[in-house]
Amino acid sequence: MSNSTTHTSTPYLGRWSGTSTTQPFNDFTTFDISYRDGASYLLRHDRRSRDPLEGRMNFTSTDVFTAAVPTWLGGKAIVNGTFHNHSSGAVLVAKIEADGLTGLDTIEVHLKKGAPEHEKYLVPPLGVAPEVLPENDEFTVTDTPDVLKMTTEQLDAAVEAIIRPITHPDNRVEGLLILKDGRRIHESYYYGLTASEPHPCASITKSIVSLLAGIAIDQGILSLDDPVAAAFPIPSTWNDSPPILLRHALSMTSGTKFNQFDTAKMLTCTSVAEFILQAPRLFGAPGDKYHYDNSLPAIVSLLIERRSGMGIEAFAQKYLFDPLAITNYTWTRMHEDSVDGAPFVLPSGGLNLTLTDLAKVGELLLGGGEYRGNRIVSAEHIEAATKRQTREGDYPYGYFFHTNEGGQHVAGDGSIGAFMALGSGGQVIWVAPKQKLVFVAVGSSWMSFEKTPVVLSSFADTVLKMLE
Repeated sequence: MSNSTTHTSTPYLGRWSGTSTTQPFNDFTTFDISYRDGASYLLRHDRRSRDPLEGRMNFTSTDVFTAAVPTWLGGKAIVNGTFHNHSSGAVLVAKIEADGLTGLDTIEVHLKKGAPEHEKYLVPPLGVAPEVLPENDEFTVTDTPDVLKMTTEQLDAAVEAIIRPITHPDNRVEGLLILKDGRRIHESYYYGLTASEPHPCASITKSIVSLLAGIAIDQGILSLDDPVAAAFPIPSTWNDSPPILLRHALSMTSGTKFNQFDTAKMLTCTSVAEFILQAPRLFGAPGDKYHYDNSLPAIVSLLIERRSGMGIEAFAQKYLFDPLAITNYTWTRMHEDSVDGAPFVLPSGGLNLTLTDLAKVGELLLGGGEYRGNRIVSAEHIEAATKRQTREGDYPYGYFFHTNEGGQHVAGDGSIGAFMALGSGGQVIWVAPKQKLVFVAVGSSWMSFEKTPVVLSSFADTVLKMLE
């Protein structure tokens, strides 16, 4: 067949699914191959996009093709595919380049048609409660649902309601973990996620940056009253009077304008600090108004880098992850280097952690910065970070943490003083000091935009109401 033809053989039409051997949950991929008007098209299903993402296939031989397929962020991923025919059936080996949040990821997946083993990535096993909790070397001490004032049957029913809420049937929860008094009460995984595979944290990453800022403050290399832009040799209105301070960046009250379009540009930017510090002031004086801004964790991370002399990834590893014995994690790389020459990583939403490691962060927060007798962050920073730092009448936000002040997210006496790290898609670390409770959830409900994640509302309606 001549080069660049788009004809495809009939056996290759239809749905293909498969994954990689390195990250089977995160890399699970579904393609639909169709043929119309003399051309072949590859449709990629992405949970972050409402509709399949389509690209025209160009065959360089009978079994080899390339296709440029849009990403959910508006970029172009390149799919290079080869069909291999075996006695057991055809296998499509696809190398996907220029993928991920910043367009720097490359994965290789092996896909098949009609593969029943892939059902686990598509349908949760409801109605089959595990007889025992899964093994967990970090949280070995367990307890019964009695401590939640529930029977085993009630907790099983609650979990099923959380996984598939009647009011939101498309909600996708992929992992749950409940700790009470540091004891593990429940842990479960769905849609092919396993205990050993890191899950995208989305904006929980921002709360990790808050902890890193607290550590830097504890070390004396930062102060909440430091003018942010003063550390950068870049002309910026951030230095105008009154200057934007670290406390304003952490509480998202910088007053600067940085929208979703700007966020998309930042993801492929080669000079992040300069790009962020060009943001105009729009929302009054610093401290006046809360405005959610994906650039602020990045500029805070760059500030930590300049004061510490360490890349933010190395700083996190040395001062937070190593003390928590967190070793199984990944970061999304950005298009510039850190001060130590390592790639700068995405501080607004590029961290991937396991469910267990997210629970460790929850226990650290519940312990006021101490984890199993080891002081990692000062109690002063945890207290400040997890209580309102915005003005009365505005959204109750701390330092890259959401507070539950006034029952903003969950009502009830037991939830007074509670706070949370939240990420889009249903990522939750809920910490309720009054109940000594930590609830962690991960998911891929990327098309759900409720102020309070559906998974947290479902948890409140089923489990928390029993504790009141």
